[in-house]
Order: sequence, then C-alpha cells, then structure tokens
Amino acid sequence: MPAATEFTDERVFMNTRIQITLISDRGTVAARTAINDAYTQFDNVVKRFTRFEPSSELSRLNASSGQIFPVSEDLFSLIETMLSVAEKTDGAFDPTIIDLLEMYGFSKEQDYTRMNDPDFLGNIRSYVKDRPSFREIELDRDAMTVRLVRGQRLDLGSIGKGYAIDLAAEKLSGHTGFKINAGGDLRAGGTHADGSPWKLGVVKLGLPNKAISDPELLGYIETEAAALAGSGGWVRRVAWFHHLLNPKSGLPDNTSSQSYVTAASATAADLWSTALFVTGSDGIRLLEKENDIEGMLISSDGSVHSSRGFSLLT
Repeated sequence: MPAATEFTDERVFMNTRIQITLISDRGTVAARTAINDAYTQFDNVVKRFTRFEPSSELSRLNASSGQIFPVSEDLFSLIETMLSVAEKTDGAFDPTIIDLLEMYGFSKEQDYTRMNDPDFLGNIRSYVKDRPSFREIELDRDAMTVRLVRGQRLDLGSIGKGYAIDLAAEKLSGHTGFKINAGGDLRAGGTHADGSPWKLGVVKLGLPNKAISDPELLGYIETEAAALAGSGGWVRRVAWFHHLLNPKSGLPDNTSSQSYVTAASATAADLWSTALFVTGSDGIRLLEKENDIEGMLISSDGSVHSSRGFSLLT
C-alpha cells in the first residue's frame, strides 16, 4: 500500500475561502476527485439555498409566503432544526430576520446608506413590535411542506455553511484523514499521515464593532472526528452594524464578543455558535442540555464562559 500523502486546495464559495486538506493513500487521482467532489457540495448548497437568486429553492419558498409550499427533505430538516433552536432560545436566535438585516442594507447590493437617516433607529424599534413570529411557521413533515406567514422569509446564514461542510466531509471520509476550513469554521476526520490527530485552534479577537485586533491563540482541540465553529460581531461589520442582531430590539447584539461551539457535525456547530452568541452566558446552560455539543463564550467585558465539557489544550 502506498504511503499516505497530503493534498491541499483552496477555493472561494459563499464569499469565503474554503481550504481542504486531505491525507490519502489511494493515489493522486482518487484524492483530487474526492476534493473536487467536496467543493461541488459547497456549490450545490449555494445554488439551492441562497436568498440572493430568485430561482433557488429557498427563494421560491420565501416568495410563497402565506401559501403551503413543498420543499426537499434536506431543506425541511434544516428549517426544522433552526426552528427548534429558535424555540429553545425563546427567539433570541431567529432564522426569519432577513427583513431586519435588509433594513440596515445587508442585502446583495450592500447599501448601508439608510443607516444615516436620523429616523433609522426609531423605524427599527417601531418595526420589531409587529414582526410575525417564527412560531407562526407551519411545518408538515408527512407532506414535506412549509407555510410561512405572508411577508415572512427564512435565511440559512446560520446553518448553510455548516451543512455544506458536512456534505463535503462525506466525500472525503473514505481517506486517511481530512480537514475542512471554511472561513474559520472547521471539521476534521481521521488523522495526519503519521497517525496524529488534527488540531483545531481557538483564537480571541476584538470586541464587536471595534477594530479587529491581532488574534490571540487561546488553545486548541485535538480530534479525529469533530467540528468547530465560531461567531463574532466583527465578521460582517459596517460602522456600528453587524449581522448578529437581537430580534427583539432589532439592534446588533454587543453583549458577546465571540462564541465557539464543538459538535460532531458542522451543521450543529455552525447553528449553535450563532445561538450561543445571541443568548450570551445564558446560552451555556442551553448547550449543557444538548448531547455532544460544547461551547465557549467570550463576553464583551472579556469574561469567558464555558460548558462543562469544553476544554482546550495549550
């Protein structure tokens, strides 16, 4: 049997650099084919679930609000999972906040000039009082249908990247080992060529809406089968806006600085890292009720809160 060799590649999807490292003893053709198949999963998820293209499945669902709409099984499961976490967080996490994000200018055009309007904050506060609730969404698993309230829309920004990572991981799992790094959201499986586990690093950056500081390595997780995802207000920031909003106030949540979550799947880690950020230290108690999900939160005052099973090596 040939010795295991390391193969690497990097491409851009979802406006994010996706780096894949594959350890394989199955030869160059098999390794490169697996990497190409893995990247195809990111492309498929973007095409099916982007909210920026009218022809995507998600956009067609959003355009049907008020009507019963049949969806694919995987979209149904993603929506069901998001709504479950929304309920567990009592709406602190809300997958229907596209309307609020677009009020700021977080859309395909990325036009944030409306934030200069002196009435802008008052308009936001008035609008959130009458927004439809995520609890009004009707799901029918037997029929595989979704009904949104008229005018209501869903966004997969909190789960789509993690889901794509998991699909990509399936294409790499038959080899010695792999690591996928999608803009800092990670999933690893197997080992390095020498049999050692993967190290997934956890870094500390600046506070929300402050200048990004040099990263400080807090430690790392050693694993042969785990995902690690993080959220932070510095990721998509314009002036005082960032995309992690408090759905009840309509304003960016600045009580948290960063969150990290580990889980068996990147889907779960991606979703819960967002949920932990917007729930703050209370979210740690929620994580401890979940199976095989651990997390760490850095609050805006610099204090660190971790679930019982979250530990870092240094």
